[in-house]
Amino acid sequence: SGRRSAMSEGGAPGRIGLPGSRPQDVALLSAIAVDDEDARSRALSRILEEATAAVGAADEQGAARLKWWHRALARLARWCPFGDVREKCSEVLARGSDDGVVECRFATRFQVDDPDFVNLLAEDRTEVWKEIFIVGAGRINKVDLVLAANSQLLDMHFRSMQTIMSQDGPLPPDQRCFLAIKAAALLRCEYLVLAQEELFLANGGDATWLEDPSLAPAKLRSIDELNELLSWCPWDIKADHLRVLVKNEDPSLRWSLGQLAHALIILATFQSLACAAFGLGVTMDPDLGAEPVSDDSVEASLPTCFEEQDNRQIVELLEQNLDIRMEGEDSARNTAAFHEFGELGGSQKGRKLSKEQQEELTRVMESGPVVSAAEADRIRSRCNQAACMSEDKAPQVKLQESEFSWEDHARLLLERHVPDMTEVISQDYQDTLDFSTGGIGNIRVHNTAPIKMAMLFYVHRLYRYAHDSFDYSKTNQYLTLQMKVFLKKLVCFPTRISRCDFARLTAPEHGCVLNFPDVVHMTMICFQAQRVAKLIWVTRALNDMNAKA
Repeated sequence: SGRRSAMSEGGAPGRIGLPGSRPQDVALLSAIAVDDEDARSRALSRILEEATAAVGAADEQGAARLKWWHRALARLARWCPFGDVREKCSEVLARGSDDGVVECRFATRFQVDDPDFVNLLAEDRTEVWKEIFIVGAGRINKVDLVLAANSQLLDMHFRSMQTIMSQDGPLPPDQRCFLAIKAAALLRCEYLVLAQEELFLANGGDATWLEDPSLAPAKLRSIDELNELLSWCPWDIKADHLRVLVKNEDPSLRWSLGQLAHALIILATFQSLACAAFGLGVTMDPDLGAEPVSDDSVEASLPTCFEEQDNRQIVELLEQNLDIRMEGEDSARNTAAFHEFGELGGSQKGRKLSKEQQEELTRVMESGPVVSAAEADRIRSRCNQAACMSEDKAPQVKLQESEFSWEDHARLLLERHVPDMTEVISQDYQDTLDFSTGGIGNIRVHNTAPIKMAMLFYVHRLYRYAHDSFDYSKTNQYLTLQMKVFLKKLVCFPTRISRCDFARLTAPEHGCVLNFPDVVHMTMICFQAQRVAKLIWVTRALNDMNAKA
């Protein structure tokens, strides 16, 4: 079958794809993800038998396999919500050698010394984590772990993902995971790719598809071009891109509208989630593979381009409770403000950066950690980064909310084919925007809606989509340059998100007012904004296709 026996650092010998295990090991680990204690106990016994069998192996492959089992047990000892599993794994690890065991302490490389965040298995949340663990086939996704900083955001996100990936729908579970793999691979998100490969196998997926993606059914491969367009330039998606899928003369290649709608939701979700994973700084589970991010140090001093940014001004503006909607019909002024809103060279107070500060800002935008994504790079087919959506050199394409909106157009089109998924996406989108901790950082603020809307509008601005009922000259005041840099990197260059970008948002010595839960919320607003923007553009093409039918 052409299986690779070589091992990626941090894993054990296995197939191409997951560096740490064989398909049968995935089945073993997923068997403990059950509520029934007896069934869980039997599954755990089989796991420990496999781990013990690896102890006596004298060859290199056996030693690597033992190291992988140590790391899998260490993860279960740290993150499994079932106490019996945690205790047994901890006991086994304590008796054996600690060779190869990597501490599974933090879910994010933006390390947070908050005891409420670190203590994820608090008694009042155990049932939620058990459900997440079961749906995840024996693994708690690191995105979910980081979202624990805001438990309401976690609950909303999990219900949305569960509906899209696990509940009844037009596509079978293994195909859903395969599409998620291809979407995350385009963004080079190694963690999501490997985690979804594991779920793909747990759902009965054909391992040869992972060994060589060209062996997957032609129908699944036919959506590759649409995946790339949706990722980098969704405004270029035309009716013909969809028509060739739903009206193909070959029945084996033809997508039903329900299947296509489901596929588009998965692609938009996991492209956006890949960006969010970088923004949340999620770390790799040691039994999945080596940590993909390196050379990510904090800068010694604040770059000069950020020196005039005033984070506290945002609090003052929020306390004034200003109305950011348009007053009157001055569309020309608002269009100019819309373009200025997308520029990184300005500031909250209208001052332009000097030439030196502009050069410094360019260096900031181009800097980032080293990201190794061997599996993601192998999976993705063709990816023209030069055509990335961040490039505004081409004539600006703009779609007005009054012309085509999520609520009045995109949502209604999707509801015809996947009503439950559309409803949960719409609810998740609105709930994330409505969510508030009642302040910013440790400062109580009655109404945080303007800053949340400013974040939403800025992301949509990057997608060339305008909310023409809002005054962009006002919303621009609510985002500092640090925030714009973080959001633009998230959308356009997610692999460049660094500890420096995070520290510039939260460091008190720089006059910052955001805390870690605020940045988590900001990242999830970006996730929601991206997913909806992608779906708006592709459903607009679907609407055009229907109109020409």
